[in-house]
Amino acid sequence: MSKSYCLLLNPAALLLSFFVGSAQASHAQSPIEPAAAARRNIVSVSPVELFYKTQLGYERGVGPHSSVGLLGSYHYGNLAGYQGWQTTGYYRHFFTRQFPTGLYLQLQASVCSYWQDANLINQKTSKPYSLRYRGLSGGGGLGLGYRGYFLRRATGGRLLWNALLGLRGQARPVATYDETIYRPEVGFLGISDDANWYLGPSPGSLAHGLLTLDYQF
Repeated sequence: MSKSYCLLLNPAALLLSFFVGSAQASHAQSPIEPAAAARRNIVSVSPVELFYKTQLGYERGVGPHSSVGLLGSYHYGNLAGYQGWQTTGYYRHFFTRQFPTGLYLQLQASVCSYWQDANLINQKTSKPYSLRYRGLSGGGGLGLGYRGYFLRRATGGRLLWNALLGLRGQARPVATYDETIYRPEVGFLGISDDANWYLGPSPGSLAHGLLTLDYQF
């Protein structure tokens, strides 16, 4: 098993912190091949997230240090009950090397639609009630990422890995119900549905991570 493949199995945070330093050192010995530099298209998948969602992406280089792209994902519903789709458009600016590798800043905007549960309390009977609903929302964010080559010799420089960490704001779709009868339930330690959306394992989590395998052509 190669060193690069082992590192891919680690969390995105470890990959990002390690490779920002180590990959720059190898750049002096391995300049970008002309053929690789001419490839402006990239498709990406996220194997480590397949247990709860399918995610595919397309990216196009629009300059020596910039690219635009689109990510589409579908959540199956086994992650805290969220089921639905999300589409994200982004712009990336590469600092340390030319597209497609190196350290980059990502700016993004997204729209999503999810089925989820609103945990309510009947104010007359004090009994809990779960309302299943679907809503549409949008948001945006930014992140810092790094992309490097993976199995470079074996794939002719076409296969890459990519890791990103960032922050985002994604408004939670609001449920519609009779507020004269129901009120939101507040869970243990005062945790509400809104807190679960923004701080828990949800599509609207303020902390955003990405770990993908990319193929350029």
